[in-house]
Amino acid sequence: MVLDRYRPVALVGVDASVNAEFWQATDSALRRDVGLAVLRRTGERGERERAAAMLAQAARWGTFEHFGCARLLDVVGDVPGDVLGPVPGAVPGAVLGPVLGGGTGFGRSGLPADLIGLTITEWVPGSSLAETLAAGPRHTGDALQMLDTLARAAETAHRTGLALGCSHPSRIRFDPEGAARQAFALPAPDSAPADDVRGLGATLYALLTGYWPLRCAEAEFSGLPAAPRDAQGMVAPPETLRMGLSMEVSALTMAALGAGATDAGMHTAAAVHTMLVELAADERGPAPGAHGHTSAGLRLNQWATACRALRGRLLSGANRTGR
Repeated sequence: MVLDRYRPVALVGVDASVNAEFWQATDSALRRDVGLAVLRRTGERGERERAAAMLAQAARWGTFEHFGCARLLDVVGDVPGDVLGPVPGAVPGAVLGPVLGGGTGFGRSGLPADLIGLTITEWVPGSSLAETLAAGPRHTGDALQMLDTLARAAETAHRTGLALGCSHPSRIRFDPEGAARQAFALPAPDSAPADDVRGLGATLYALLTGYWPLRCAEAEFSGLPAAPRDAQGMVAPPETLRMGLSMEVSALTMAALGAGATDAGMHTAAAVHTMLVELAADERGPAPGAHGHTSAGLRLNQWATACRALRGRLLSGANRTGR
């Protein structure tokens, strides 16, 4: 039992870069499943400062709710307030418990000795990314639609100054309706909106090809093969791995993976979401009587032209997704 209340049921993910584990657990008090994201204590230099940054960033979810993200229930950390620093939205001098609805809060006792902090969220039922792809890559239209909810959540979060941390496959789950959702509230300390955009591109890449295109270590535990790369370390574009995939969808994927590059890339979750909607509509085909002359179709044609030029820059080496 954790905090005399939460019983871990299954380990569902690991982010070794920050010593985080993601668990399905049972809340014995309310008799419901929850998601635990725990930080293991390792004794590494700077561990307390890193944990404080992660827990503070997670705590900001206390005032953010969106269907594309699991709702934050509590943040618990063995981190003194002077290390933690101010938490936006918190009452001065108060622990986080009152802010988050009666939680344990920072600096309180009760954590197991090997943990330095954890977050508790509602549980997202359904499947992991690897389980979703067990039968193979998804149809293009389905892949675009499945990512829509997470893209909308990222777009909304970025407008409020938050980063979700959705660039790791273990942090994402797909609900029974197939919608991708951010399942755990413990972003890496340096998470930024550009990382979320890359995460959206990586998830779309995986849904279309079955490969994970970011760091190989992330794919290993998550049960996904790493995407093939060329001699320069460039990830293979999706249309080279899947016959018949449209250049527009492939270019969108690669552009999102290139977020933050100086001369290429799609830089905002809002732009990704807009193009997901456009390309999903194209996959479904024009409505009866539309005759292909809608404004959406015009914007799609403009995007297709831009994508062809963008793809040339990506393949010339502007977008190195592994850095």
